[in-house]
Amino acid sequence: MKPCKLNKMVNKVKDTIEKYRMIDHGDKVLLAVSGGPDSVCMAHVLCRIAPEYGLNLHFVYFDHGIREATHKEMEFVRNMAKGQGYGFTSGKADVPGYAKLEGISIEEAARRLRYRFLEEVADSEGCDKIALGHTASDQVETLIFRLARGTGLRGLTLIPPKRDRYIRPLIEITREQVLEYLRQENIPYMLDHSNYSLEYTRNFIRHRIVPLLRELNPHVERSILRLREIVEREVAERIRTVRELWAQLIDEDKHGLFLKLEPFSELHDAIKCWVIEEAIIKVRGGLDKIEKLHIEQVLKFIASRKTGDRIELPGLYIINYYNKVLIAPKLPEEAIPSPVELPVEGEATWGDYRFVTRIVSREERLMFSPYVAYFDMSKIDPPLTIRARQPGDRMRIFGKGYLKKLQDIFVDLKVPRYVRDIVPLVCDKNHILWVVGYKRSVYAAITPTTQEVLEIKVTQK
Repeated sequence: MKPCKLNKMVNKVKDTIEKYRMIDHGDKVLLAVSGGPDSVCMAHVLCRIAPEYGLNLHFVYFDHGIREATHKEMEFVRNMAKGQGYGFTSGKADVPGYAKLEGISIEEAARRLRYRFLEEVADSEGCDKIALGHTASDQVETLIFRLARGTGLRGLTLIPPKRDRYIRPLIEITREQVLEYLRQENIPYMLDHSNYSLEYTRNFIRHRIVPLLRELNPHVERSILRLREIVEREVAERIRTVRELWAQLIDEDKHGLFLKLEPFSELHDAIKCWVIEEAIIKVRGGLDKIEKLHIEQVLKFIASRKTGDRIELPGLYIINYYNKVLIAPKLPEEAIPSPVELPVEGEATWGDYRFVTRIVSREERLMFSPYVAYFDMSKIDPPLTIRARQPGDRMRIFGKGYLKKLQDIFVDLKVPRYVRDIVPLVCDKNHILWVVGYKRSVYAAITPTTQEVLEIKVTQK
C-alpha cells in the first residue's frame, strides 16, 4: 500500500465507513483516544467529516493504571477534544489488581476493563457508536498471534470492521499510512514507550515478526484483508448451516443442551466442530479460553460412547449418555446468599464478595471499573441492600428511558445462566442501582450538580 495523501486518507476512511455501513447521519460517536498515532489520526479524520455526516462526537481517555505519567496523555486528549469543540471523559482502573483477582493476563484484563468503561461512558453520554483506532496493521498482528496459539477458521475472521455499535474506521489503513498522514498534516501525538517492550506478545510480533513478513510481501496488509473477507463469508455460511440443523441435533433443557448422537454422527467432522462450538457459545456465552484442542477433545469423547463418562472444559462439563451428550455449565456449589444491608460508610459481605463504601468529593478523580461504582448520595432512597435477583426484577439503564427486565439485561450481556443467581445486586428502597461487575442503572447517576458522591468498591475473597 502506498502512503495516503491528505484527501486520499479522508476519502479512504469515508469509503470504509460506507462499505461497512458504520455510521448513520446524525449519530453521536464516542471516540476512544489514547493519544497515540492511530487513535489521534482516527479522531482528526472523523472531526473533519463530522459536518458532512452530521456527527456529534465525544472524546474518551482510559488510564489502565499500569504506567506512571499518564496524566500528560490524558491532558493531551482533553485539549484535543476542547480544541475541536467536543466533550471529554476520562477514567482509570486498576488493571494489575483486576488481572490478579480474575486470574487472567494483564493484556486481557486491560481489554476487558477498557471495553466495559467505553460501554459505561457510551451509555451515559447517549452515544450510538464507539469508534476504535484499529488499523490494517493490527489485523496482521492479530493473525500471527492467533496462528501461533492455534486457531480454527472462526479465529481467522480477525478484528471485525463493525460489531454491534463498535466501529473501526481505520481498519483498511496501514500504520505507515497513519504516520504519513500525521506528518503531512503536522498533527502531534503521544508515544507510549511500553509499546516498544518485547515483554508483551503483540509488541514482539509487531517489531520482530511483521518486518520479516514484509520482506516476503510488502503488501501483506492488503493480502490479509482479502483473507479476512473470504473467511468471513465462509464462517457465515457454516453458521447458517449449523442453525438449519440445530432443531434436529439439539434439545435445550434448563440444565444445558442435549446433543443427539444419531443425527450428529452422520455429519462431516468440520460441521461437527461447528455444532460443538455453537453449543458452547449457547451455554457459556462465548468461546473465551476454549481452543481448538478442546473441540477436538470433545469430538474424541463423544466418539468413545462410554455412558456416564464426564470431561470438564473451562467453564463447562460434558457427560456422555446412551444416545446423547449433555453440554452444561459448571454449577456453583454454594447456596444463594441472603440479603444484607449495606452501610453508607463501612463494609459488608455477601457470599464471596466484600463491599466497602465511603463518601468522596465530587472533585476527586473517579476510578471506573466493573467492581467500582459511584452514585449521587442525595438521590438514593435508603436503606441500601445487597441481594440476589428476584422474579420480576427490572432496572432502568442509560440511553433506554424505560425499565428493562433484569433477565433481558443478563441475556444482552451474555451472562452465563449458571452464575445469574449469584451476581450481587446493590439496591436502595425502590430501585436496583447496580448489577455488580456488569451494569449500573440510571438512578442516582453523577451529574454536574452532584455534591456528595457515594463510592462502592467490591472485591472477591
